[in-house]
Amino acid sequence: MSSNMNKFFPECQNILWTNGTGAAVAAGDLVRAGGRWGRATVSIANGATGVVMLSGEVRLVKGAGYTLAEGQSFGWDGGKAVDAGTVETPPAGRVVFACLSGDTVCIGRLEPVVPRAIKHTVTAGEDTANQVDIVLGTGRAPSQIVSVQVESTGNVRRSAAGAVTALSGGSLGTVRIVDAGFAAGEVVHLVTVN
Repeated sequence: MSSNMNKFFPECQNILWTNGTGAAVAAGDLVRAGGRWGRATVSIANGATGVVMLSGEVRLVKGAGYTLAEGQSFGWDGGKAVDAGTVETPPAGRVVFACLSGDTVCIGRLEPVVPRAIKHTVTAGEDTANQVDIVLGTGRAPSQIVSVQVESTGNVRRSAAGAVTALSGGSLGTVRIVDAGFAAGEVVHLVTVN
């Protein structure tokens, strides 16, 4: 990155990212890197590795017809910044300066994604059903389920033995963990990235 770009976009966090999208990524494009949004700082051919900026302020093409308020979450529709409520993926960041409907660019701040840890005590009903549904309260499927562990009443941890899935449809924002070995009183430790 040039020294001028570093002055304009302070506090950046960069990673090396291997492009597995099937197409070349142009410098400045937003990409999904490690379960979060980042901005390619260089052009990256398919299969090649390049630097992606994960946090900091970025200048983005804005979708036509969207008015974005200062501080509002924005999403990415694959080519333009849009209202975060209009896309399925997690928000990419927050708008730094308000953008009017006719504006073609906006300044956004990519926000670091923090893993979220949730503890859930298994009830007798969940023990019988051999599944636990944990409602995340986000209204969105998590972008990544990092880990699931089950802690017995004797404080011994094990991995969940069955399927772990993010539900869709009317249950969006719920993670289902299936395990025939569930016992009432065990604690499920779930770590997700929204």
